[in-house]
Amino acid sequence: METWNSEGAKKVLILSSSPRLEGNSRGLAVSFAAGAREAGHEVVVVDLVRHVRHMLGYCRTCRDGDGECSLDDDFKPLFLHLYLAADAIVFATPIWWYGMSSHMKNFIDRMSCYISESSPHGAQAKPRVMGKRVALLLSAEESSFASRLGLVSQVAEFCRHVRCSFVGVVTGLGNLHGEVDRDPTNPLEEARLMGQRLFDLEDTDYELDTPRSVVVWLDGSGRFPSYWR
Repeated sequence: METWNSEGAKKVLILSSSPRLEGNSRGLAVSFAAGAREAGHEVVVVDLVRHVRHMLGYCRTCRDGDGECSLDDDFKPLFLHLYLAADAIVFATPIWWYGMSSHMKNFIDRMSCYISESSPHGAQAKPRVMGKRVALLLSAEESSFASRLGLVSQVAEFCRHVRCSFVGVVTGLGNLHGEVDRDPTNPLEEARLMGQRLFDLEDTDYELDTPRSVVVWLDGSGRFPSYWR
């Protein structure tokens, strides 16, 4: 597994969750990584199926005598050393039964083992989960917009709960190996551009009494509203 090397650069962790390592959501992840590197950010792409092999268990029976999670795979270094240190997290997943892949859901579930009060890492890990930028890359066989709403809502609620900024979604249509490249909306390029603009995207969600300008595109601001496909 890679580690962070650069000092000063923004750190972008891309979690690719498809077991098809050359599949469509993985292709979107590669394109996003290229754009983020073009912008000068340090990027690590992790294939979850290579590193997270165990499902979430029952913590009261899984923890060892020191309170550590006893599930023996690479989740611990991935979460403690890569995820917590990242400035941005990118979830890349195919849509399975109108939700995220089981590998991605398991990764999110297992975060609880390390941020709970019963974990020896909880006090340090919990605040470091917050404050990140989050992007979502989806591959879908169905073009129906409704087919992705449940998943997008889940990630939006995850971000709300952990106080992260949900800056955008790119969806590529395809089923066969690499077929997303044939999507005429060019999601691979959209993913690359979102990688470039990741830290320039503004997640605006106004309340009735929120002070704000009536101008969306502020002159010279260099900031983009977050966008959704």
